Amino acid sequence: MNLTNNFRELTLTTNGILLILKTKEKKQILFSDLDLIYITVNKMKTIYEVLILLFATGLAAFNYLFFQIDLILIIAFLVVIAIIFKKNDYKSYSLKLRLQNCQIFKNKAPLKSKHDTIDMVNEVRKEIYNIKMKKSNEVIISVS
Repeated sequence: MNLTNNFRELTLTTNGILLILKTKEKKQILFSDLDLIYITVNKMKTIYEVLILLFATGLAAFNYLFFQIDLILIIAFLVVIAIIFKKNDYKSYSLKLRLQNCQIFKNKAPLKSKHDTIDMVNEVRKEIYNIKMKKSNEVIISVS
């Protein structure tokens, strides 16, 4: 049973969230059914960075051995590659929703709309908090 679904769009409604899934199916989720909502940072895996660096070093060694390019040019080439790695620290963000029944919904959040996504997450968390407070107040009133 697949408990992870990808969605395209998330819309806030008065009593919950409306998700448009990748299968173009609409799913209404109440705030009371929502367990967690969070944003994760996805970075490039270290093994990929090492492989690219090894490829660049191999290319530099190939140029040195077969084309007799000076060692200074190869060192400059490797420095440029290192600077590119440092500047191009690739990150992507994912918005994840976890329901009470452990079903997870994911969506990749673009870097440009990261702040909008954070605002939406804060709104949803505020609604979840309000619902939990109402439930706890109802329990306290019913016990009294």
